[in-house]
Amino acid sequence: MASVSVSGVEGTASEIQGVNDILKNTATNTSTNGDRIAKLATEFASYNNQITAENPPHYEQVAEGDSICTYNVYDTWVTTTGGLESRASSLASKAEEINSVVDKISSKVADVQTIAVAIQGYIDSIQDILSNSDIMAKHNINVSSGVIASAFLALGRDGVTKANIATSGTDINSRNFLDYDSIKDDEKLSGGLLSFEKQEDGSYLIKKDGESTGYYTTGLAAGLYMKTLVTGVSKETIAKEQAKIKNSVETMKNTQHKKDSSVTSKNETSPTTKADNKTSSESDTIDGDDMVQKYHEQSIEKLEQEEQYKLESGPANIGETILETYKGEKNGTLKIINTYDNGSKVIDYRDKTGNKLYTKKLNSDGTIESIKSYNS
Repeated sequence: MASVSVSGVEGTASEIQGVNDILKNTATNTSTNGDRIAKLATEFASYNNQITAENPPHYEQVAEGDSICTYNVYDTWVTTTGGLESRASSLASKAEEINSVVDKISSKVADVQTIAVAIQGYIDSIQDILSNSDIMAKHNINVSSGVIASAFLALGRDGVTKANIATSGTDINSRNFLDYDSIKDDEKLSGGLLSFEKQEDGSYLIKKDGESTGYYTTGLAAGLYMKTLVTGVSKETIAKEQAKIKNSVETMKNTQHKKDSSVTSKNETSPTTKADNKTSSESDTIDGDDMVQKYHEQSIEKLEQEEQYKLESGPANIGETILETYKGEKNGTLKIINTYDNGSKVIDYRDKTGNKLYTKKLNSDGTIESIKSYNS
């Protein structure tokens, strides 16, 4: 089963920080050298019209007709920088501005890395579920070839010359990527789930069926592969469960229709009874959408009873809402309540990995406006 030892977010932060360090080093050297050039240019310009040491002032006598003229002779420097000092100073100033921006980016990257550590448990939970054959079988979850193909787009795709793949960690870190055409038909990469093993240099070794493929990728690409894989599996699972519900509703509708037809047929011999049973038939008919909502209501009620939710955090004012988070004592599912100023509420039920199970919207008077299911 595909897995990433460190989240894609943390990998991205590390990559950004690596580039940031290079940029800061370059900017610092540029600033230092620019300042030095400016000072040297200023010093060079100061020699203009200065007397040279090689030919200092001295007197020379020259006969001019009947007279002897004495001249004070010396050489002076003629220097010009063409404005080099101002340009160098400007370059040094710009480099310092870049340094300031880099420092700000570094502080933000540090925040991202902190967040990445916090969500590591969430990523690990997903990986545990995807790698647990019992859970996969219980919930009838299968990773289709279509989902695998979609996930591979994080590593390379047609229309993009370079793939996020190299044959060594050094090449990955220097962004010396392989051409997509050179790897797209490699059986070591295609037709199955991939896993990723972080290396000491920060690159990720790509594995298939537990064996090295000889290829490496970035933390960002590995994270995107996992994210796409999980999203694809989730969508397919939800689609299957929704199809089951739809088929169940259609079956119930057909059963009700046959029942109504039978009642009408039996009462055709008596006009009075027929009229009476028409009203009865109409009152017994249940709208399909109402039936689905009733099913979801019952599922939520069952979840509430099983989990026995206890307040985990809050209430906290978040913008125009009050946020409360409850955690189930049995399976660790979450119930997140957003209460708006007008009294209406949106309640999200999520599994312990953070995936949505249901969203229930309540009007200000407590009546149910709508229920959306993301899982059966």
